[in-house]
Amino acid sequence: AQSQIEAYPDILPLLFNDPPGKVFDKALDVARSMGWRVIDADRQDGRIEAVAYTYWFHFEDDVVVRIEKSGPRTRLDIRSVSRVAKKDTNASARRIREFLKAMEKKQ
Repeated sequence: AQSQIEAYPDILPLLFNDPPGKVFDKALDVARSMGWRVIDADRQDGRIEAVAYTYWFHFEDDVVVRIEKSGPRTRLDIRSVSRVAKKDTNASARRIREFLKAMEKKQ
C-alpha cells in the first residue's frame, strides 16, 4: 500500500453520499461501458471482479472494485493488475484513473 501511495499519489478511493447499492450499480455500469468482462458482481458483498484488456496486444488484466459503507458515506476503491507482466507501462494506472473519472461524473 505504501509503495502504491508513493508511486501514484493521485489514485485514491472515492467517497459517495449514495448508499452502497446505488454506488455498486453505477460502478457495474461504468465497468461494462469500459468494455470489461465482468466475472463476478456481488452486490451484497460490494465486489466487482472483471477482466480488462490492454489496447495493443489485448493482454488480460484483472480488476477488482470494492464498495463498502464508510461512516455516513460509501467508499469505492479499485485495483488492477496485469496477468502477464510485472510492468504494464502504466496501463493499470490509466485504467483506474479512467474508471474513477467516470465514477466522479456519476456523483
